[in-house]
Amino acid sequence: MKTVAKAIHLLKMFSADHEEWGVSELGRAANMDKVIVHRLLRALADGGLLEQDAETRRYRVGPGLFALAQRNRGSVDVTALARPYLEQLRDETGETILLSVRRGNVIVVALPCESRQAVRVSAEVGDSVPMHCSASGRVFLAFGSSALLQELKATPIRAITSHTLTSRDEIIKLLAEIKRRGWAIDDEELAEGVRAVAAPVFGPTGEVECCVALRAPSARLLRNEMPKLARKVAATAGRISEELKRSRL
Repeated sequence: MKTVAKAIHLLKMFSADHEEWGVSELGRAANMDKVIVHRLLRALADGGLLEQDAETRRYRVGPGLFALAQRNRGSVDVTALARPYLEQLRDETGETILLSVRRGNVIVVALPCESRQAVRVSAEVGDSVPMHCSASGRVFLAFGSSALLQELKATPIRAITSHTLTSRDEIIKLLAEIKRRGWAIDDEELAEGVRAVAAPVFGPTGEVECCVALRAPSARLLRNEMPKLARKVAATAGRISEELKRSRL
C-alpha cells in the first residue's frame, strides 16, 4: 500500500501550474528518492496514466488518466451536455465529430461521434494529437493563454506529414487569423489524406474549455468546402458554450 500511496502522491503533483516534471525535480519536490520516483513514473507511464516526452524526457499526464477520469460524474458533464449537439452535427455533415480537451501540450479526445460512412476517420476516447499541426490544437493556441504561445515559440516544431507547416512565424500568423475568424483548419498536416476543422467551446469565465472538430477523408472534405463546414462547427461549438454557461449559473 505504501507504493500505491507514493504513486498517488506523484500523480497529484501534476497540475495546471506544473504540467510537466523531470525525475530529479519531482523527487526533490515530493521529498522522495530519485530511484523510487523513476520506477513509479515508469510504471505510471506503462499504464498510460503518464507519458514521457521523447526529447525532454519530462513526464506529463497521459491520455489513460483522462480516459479514467471520464468515468466519474464530475468529468462527464461537458461530454454529456455536448453529446446531442455533436451527434446532430455528425448526422448533418456525415463526418466524424470530436470533442477534445487540452492536457499539457497535447490535445486529447473526450468524446468521439464517428461518421456512419464506410470510409471514415476513426477516433477513441484518450486519443491524443500535437498542438501545432492539428485544427483542435491550433484552437487552443489561438484562444488559450499567452503561456501556450510562449511554449510554442520555445519548442522545436517537427513535420508530421509532408504538408505540416513548420515555420514558427507562419504558425503565429495563422493563429492570429484563427482568432479573428473563430475556427481553425488542418489540411493533411496531421495525417495524409485527412482534413479537419475545429472551433472553441468557451466556459462560463471565457476560457477555452474544450473544442469541437470535424475530421474527414480529404477526398470528401475538399479545400473549398472547408470554410462552410468550419462555420457549421463553430456554430455548434457556440451552442455548447451557451449551454455550458446556463448549466453552471
